[in-house]
Formats: sequence, structure tokens, C-alpha cells
Amino acid sequence: MRRQQSEEDALLLAQKQKISFLENNLDELTKTNAKLPKLEERVKVLEMALKEAKEDAMRDRKINQYMVDRIKEEVQQKHLERRKVVPCSFTTTNPIS
Repeated sequence: MRRQQSEEDALLLAQKQKISFLENNLDELTKTNAKLPKLEERVKVLEMALKEAKEDAMRDRKINQYMVDRIKEEVQQKHLERRKVVPCSFTTTNPIS
């Protein structure tokens, strides 16, 4: 009889441990489930910020490329102007009268 009682006590203890384990898991799942909407909203906000940052970077890249192209054109134009104006290497000290 005592042996049977001891086995029943062991089974009851095991069941209590399983119930406690399941209750703890349920609590954790409930807490996590409550956090999900906030996390989903945070993900959306971060995705929008990333999209805006990419768009800003593309716009800045285009502006920078435009400025570089303009500078290259100006340098090239000045280089061409210098080639057209050839300094005279002959100087006359006596003007022809």
C-alpha cells in the first residue's frame, strides 16, 4: 500500500511539474504575443526609414555626379582655352616705325 502511495505521489509530482512547465510556457507566449504588434510596427518604421535613406542617398549621388560632371566640363573648357591662346615667344624691344 505504501509503495502504491509512493508511486501515486511520484506521478502526481510529475504531473504538477508538467503543469507548472506548461503554465510558464503559456505565460511566456502570452507576453511575447503581446509584444508582437509593437515589434511589427517598429519593423515598419525601420523599413520606411531605410527606404527614405536609400532615396536620399540616390538623390545625393545624382547631385554629386552632376557637380563632378560640371567641374570636369569647366576644367576641360579651360584646358581648351589655354591651348588656343599660344603665348608669343618673340618680343620686340624696338617698335617698327
